[in-house]
Amino acid sequence: MDHLMLIPDGDRRYAAEKGISKIEAYRHAADVVRNLVDWILVGNRSTIFTFFGLSYNNIMKRKEENLEPILKVQTDALNSFAEDDLFHDNKIRVVICGQKHLLPKDYLEAVYRVEGATASYTKKTFNLLLGYSGQLDLEQAIEKTLGEGKKPTFVNVVSNCQINKQIDFIARTANENRISDGPFFLTKYAEFHPIPTFFPGLTKNDIDGAIEVYNSRKRTFGI
Repeated sequence: MDHLMLIPDGDRRYAAEKGISKIEAYRHAADVVRNLVDWILVGNRSTIFTFFGLSYNNIMKRKEENLEPILKVQTDALNSFAEDDLFHDNKIRVVICGQKHLLPKDYLEAVYRVEGATASYTKKTFNLLLGYSGQLDLEQAIEKTLGEGKKPTFVNVVSNCQINKQIDFIARTANENRISDGPFFLTKYAEFHPIPTFFPGLTKNDIDGAIEVYNSRKRTFGI
C-alpha cells in the first residue's frame, strides 16, 4: 500500500490496567511510535505512514495537568528522532502537520529540529499529526486555494492540504473505529480496521495482523 494511517487510543486505560503512571504509559507509547516506523516504513509495508499524535482538541480542551506529561514525552521523542539512525539510515522524512503555533516553545523547537534533520530525504515519509484538525486543514486549504485565484476543486484543494495523499488503510487501537478529526478528506476509499490492543501495548503481530486483513480485502473503488 502507499499510505497507512494509525490512530492511537487507550493510553490512559493501559496505565490503569498495568498499574503504572500516565507518563510511564506515554513513554511506552513513544517507544511504540518508533517501532511502528520500523515495522511499517523500514519493513516496506507502506511508503507513507501517518500517525495521529496529538489533536487540535487535545490541546484546546484537555486540562493542563493532563496535557503536560504528553507534551513532555513527545518533545523528548521528537528530539531523539532527530538523531536516530533509524530515520537517517533509511532516508525517512519526518513531516509535522497541524496547528504548530499552538505548541509550546520547547516542543516547537523539537518539531523544527526533526523536520530540518530529515528534510532532504525522499524515500519514505512519516507524517506526524500534532495539534491537527482535519476540519481546519480542509478549511485552510480551501481558503488558500481561493486566495490563489483557483477553483476549489478536489485536486486544487488537496494540493493545499497538509496531508495531501489519499489514505489506503486506517487502523485504530483499543477497538475503536472513530477517525476523530483526522484527515477525512482523503479517506474516500480507505479501509478501516480496529485493533483491540491499547496503544502502548501494540506489537508487531498486531500490525502484521491488521495488514493481513487489509491485503485480504478486495478493493473495488466503487466499481
